[in-house]
Amino acid sequence: FFALFKSFQPKIRINPSYTLNQITGLLKSFPLSFSVAFINIIAFASINKFGNLPRWVDSNFGFSSSAPFMEWVMRSVTSDFLYSSALHFYLCAGGLFIVMAWAEKTERRSFLIPFFLISVLLNDFVNYLMMVLPFKYFHPELFQQLTEEMDVGGSILLSILLGLQICQFKKHR
Repeated sequence: FFALFKSFQPKIRINPSYTLNQITGLLKSFPLSFSVAFINIIAFASINKFGNLPRWVDSNFGFSSSAPFMEWVMRSVTSDFLYSSALHFYLCAGGLFIVMAWAEKTERRSFLIPFFLISVLLNDFVNYLMMVLPFKYFHPELFQQLTEEMDVGGSILLSILLGLQICQFKKHR
């Protein structure tokens, strides 16, 4: 195989205009996916320095129901773009990019953009009301621990978009 490959002496010729057209075509096809990926990469590079999330960032910007109520909206939005470690970033941000690109292919942009923005704004509130608050009545000893835990990362957004896409399977049966 390598002898055959070497005998043809292939030369790679990169055409800059073709490459630029392919990149701009991808950016036009998936603007929301690339925008969110860009925000995630910039936040991860500048805040985490491609490592673990500093503790002061987690305590000041991570969403926690024990935080003052007036900070909930700001923390809900900022915590979606913070990641606790490099592995957390690669798995959640990578998965979010893939599922969001999939959603951009199957959903109208006029639906997906408001849906995503509302999800970014409300995901931590819904998580608190549906997952954490019931522990106050059913397991009070766990409630205190759950309210102190900081929630960061796009994992809830990934779950929301994956749920949206799974609903598409039923729609197209």
